[in-house]
Amino acid sequence: MATAKHYVHLTLEMRREIENGVIEGRSLAWMAEGLGVDATSISRELRRNRCAQPRNPNQSLRNDCVHRKTCGRRRICDPGCARKCSSCARMCREGRCGDYERQWCRRTHRAPWVCNGCGRRPTCPLGQFTYSAKVAQAKADERLVESRRGLDMTGHEMAFLAREVKAGLARGQSVHHIFASRDDLPCSEC
Repeated sequence: MATAKHYVHLTLEMRREIENGVIEGRSLAWMAEGLGVDATSISRELRRNRCAQPRNPNQSLRNDCVHRKTCGRRRICDPGCARKCSSCARMCREGRCGDYERQWCRRTHRAPWVCNGCGRRPTCPLGQFTYSAKVAQAKADERLVESRRGLDMTGHEMAFLAREVKAGLARGQSVHHIFASRDDLPCSEC
């Protein structure tokens, strides 16, 4: 007979191992085996706790359009301009080019979900995400606290809510209708 698995929260040390593994270019399966967790846990951890990085001012001058290498459009900004519009990042981002499509890095849209350990990171014009064990631990701690907070209602408000919802249900109204038609209820439907 199989025993139930015992699930544990990731610790700061485990998160540091994940951060180091990503920097070293290790696979999620390799990191998961070393930590004794499933690879999907590592993937979920990286995706949930990654942080978007502000663009470097030098990188913001670069064009991040998918078509920038093959685009031949000219004179969108000025009829006298002879430069290819793909060499001007501003034209695409300001919405002047109808063909603009933002390019996303494959590394941030599939495992490992972050740019830690990427050799092209300093010169990459695309959106970047990083993973920090310290930041991830703080986010996880906040989620734990937030999920365990109680209702922000007094006993009188709770009794009023129960009485009004019960009366509405007795009249054949749906819960959605009760909340949509009443502005005086102390909480939302969700």
